[in-house]
Amino acid sequence: MKRVFFVPCVLLGLVCSSLAVEGIPAAPVAGAGLPIPVCWMRKAGAEALAAGVLEDDEKFVFALLLPNASEKCSLGIYWNADGDVSTGRFPGTQGVDLQLNVSFGQRKIDAVIWEDAVAHRYMTLYEDDYVLERCGNCLFVAIRKLAVHQARHAVQSKGVIKWSEAGGGSAPFAIGPQAPRLGYMPANCPFLRLQARDRGRGKPIVAEDVGGLPSGLRVWNCGGERFAEGEPSPEPTATVSALTIQAARGEQEHLFFAAETKAEFCGMKAQPGILRSQQGDVLPAECQQLRFADYVANDRGEWFTDVLLPESPRRPVHRQFLVWSVTVPRQAAKGRYSGTLSLEIGEQRIAVPVQVEV
Repeated sequence: MKRVFFVPCVLLGLVCSSLAVEGIPAAPVAGAGLPIPVCWMRKAGAEALAAGVLEDDEKFVFALLLPNASEKCSLGIYWNADGDVSTGRFPGTQGVDLQLNVSFGQRKIDAVIWEDAVAHRYMTLYEDDYVLERCGNCLFVAIRKLAVHQARHAVQSKGVIKWSEAGGGSAPFAIGPQAPRLGYMPANCPFLRLQARDRGRGKPIVAEDVGGLPSGLRVWNCGGERFAEGEPSPEPTATVSALTIQAARGEQEHLFFAAETKAEFCGMKAQPGILRSQQGDVLPAECQQLRFADYVANDRGEWFTDVLLPESPRRPVHRQFLVWSVTVPRQAAKGRYSGTLSLEIGEQRIAVPVQVEV
């Protein structure tokens, strides 16, 4: 593998500051978007190539100017985030702690944390943790700090950006107060949708409450969204008369819902019942299954409902998530089948209205 050596920031600033590179403005470009300071640039044919980084309280933005950037380009960002070359990948030369594999074509980033030359682990990134943008020949990679908090960041750090366009190449970058500022990228980073650090991950919330249940009990359709263990339940977005599944004959469908009470409970029992249509047709209880969701931690330290159990976990909770599954027989008649799911919480027994549209 070809080794990439870093140029010290001070020397880099002296060399590059003497270059008058056409197309790299000395002041930020006017208009919407974020101006990205240039920390490295050089001549390549008749056009300039430049790399820049912006850091603020919420995010990092990496920028790269290429002669002919396209959506097919891929980047590898090799970052010595802790400033220590003796740790991470390529110890003694680069010390890469965080590697970001960026595909503009797939609109995706794969992130890897390196502990040493061999030991590494993949890092969970959600779609709204990062933004990839191309503006002319400028490529921008913005990533929320919260998403990469597992990798320790020194005040001063550096790395290298490798690109795949036109045979590929590499450019060093530097982050921190001492990083050189050689002007600004010729286009501002145009993204607008990265969220603030304290807002957490955005969710398309669905919380359809079943009406007519006893006081102190709430049953609601989660719309398939997972919730962290300590995350508050959302306010109702609608009230419905029953939990409803739509399924074709020969198909299995699932509905993710929550049952919660004001008082703590330890364990829950749930049992499906017979579903009947107005024409007298039946979907038996054997066609249905109820499972209990429990929490699993991901590499970011977040606990989500990500495992299904045949019995309810035995610990004090206010809220239990469940999955109701229905398998419609191939010979089932079309129609709307209605019935109830029986929930037993302590001494309380509740019939939750449900229906299946075949």
